[in-house]
Amino acid sequence: MAQNRYDQLAARWDTEKTALGILGEAQRIMQSVLYNMNEAHSSSQYDKLGVGGRFADIAERSALARAENGVAQINMLVDQARRLHGQIGDLGQINVAQGSVMGDIIFDNVFSDYAMHQKIKDSEMQL
Repeated sequence: MAQNRYDQLAARWDTEKTALGILGEAQRIMQSVLYNMNEAHSSSQYDKLGVGGRFADIAERSALARAENGVAQINMLVDQARRLHGQIGDLGQINVAQGSVMGDIIFDNVFSDYAMHQKIKDSEMQL
């Protein structure tokens, strides 16, 4: 009887430890996503001020792509942890700002740059 209880508690401990490890990895990736969003924000700021030209647009889009990839990894990890431990809540929808080739590169102007800068700020706040 005591052995059965011990085995149950040990199994539960292992499950919770595994879930915690998975969430720790998700947290590490979130730090990277926040860093990438900060990079996108900085590049967007330069672009909005007319500094950096196409290089600022490319740096911004690259940082946003890395952030979006990180968010996908985070969602996968949190889903995995939630399957192990039912009390882990849902993150909800996380949206990373996305531009378009037409708006960001071809029809690049101060208005589109400002609008994209606002989208990036909104994504940062959501994260």
